[in-house]
Amino acid sequence: MLRSRAQALAAVVLLFIGAMVVAPTPDAAAAEICWERKDPVTGEVSTGCYDDGKPGGPPPPDGEPAPTVPRVCETGGRTIPCETYAGSWTGRCYAKPASPQPAPDDPAWAGRTDGIIVQCTPYVCLVSLGDTIAECPTAEMYWAEAARTVDEEAVARQALTQLDLDPITLGMAPRPNLADPNVLIGAPAYFWAEGGPAAIGPLSAAVDEQGITITLDATLDDVIYDTGDGTTLTCTRDQIATPPATMSLQDEPDCGHHWTTPGTYTLTATSNWTITWQGPTQNGTFDYDLESAIDVPVTDRPTNLTTNKGP
Repeated sequence: MLRSRAQALAAVVLLFIGAMVVAPTPDAAAAEICWERKDPVTGEVSTGCYDDGKPGGPPPPDGEPAPTVPRVCETGGRTIPCETYAGSWTGRCYAKPASPQPAPDDPAWAGRTDGIIVQCTPYVCLVSLGDTIAECPTAEMYWAEAARTVDEEAVARQALTQLDLDPITLGMAPRPNLADPNVLIGAPAYFWAEGGPAAIGPLSAAVDEQGITITLDATLDDVIYDTGDGTTLTCTRDQIATPPATMSLQDEPDCGHHWTTPGTYTLTATSNWTITWQGPTQNGTFDYDLESAIDVPVTDRPTNLTTNKGP
């Protein structure tokens, strides 16, 4: 049965529980020793060298790696595997996160609610018990700090602000004029989007947040127009990316509307974006919407129906 010895193991390094092997490098001076340490929880490997057996020797030249030796693990004068199904050798046992993790009231937690419980299995149990190491009488379980995890999608959503996406500026002909209404009932009104790449995309960025790099690609899929009179229409990016080349009362716009009753209507445009993100270990997509609106006065009296595209 596994025994909990959390306090007895308090001196064990928790963030880097890894094995430390000390041996001279083949090409280094006799007084230089190098080590390699692997964290059995995170899998990270770190290396370093000592001069005369003491920390603080001169660093290697820029661009050159520190001299290291292949990791060698030993116990009782015998060379043993550094990695097994029981975990990574720490110098006294094979350590890996216990699976499943013990219940919250297990003594191994010692009242803690964070971190993880690590199973520490002596080499002798691998030799004598093989695949049944769960029955090892000398195995121990102890608490360790969990590897820091980053929610990459959450980071991507936070980083989206650095793309500076904008709602479209509603392009329309005739251009609405509140002081002198010039949109005639029954006549076509042409819609398009203004605002440049920040409003119609595509945009890309690589953002460094929380110690990781997230790549973002933003693509405008379409714009949904609510014309304020009970009508909605969806226009693709290609339909609204530029003003129509020609506009007339006789043509049907690729993206536009006919109001049939005089009045002032609020024309609302919702830009629908797809954000594709890539992190160090995860990737995905999510939707992002922006909204803009203008008031459109519609009249039934004769008016100057210009398609002025200026401000």
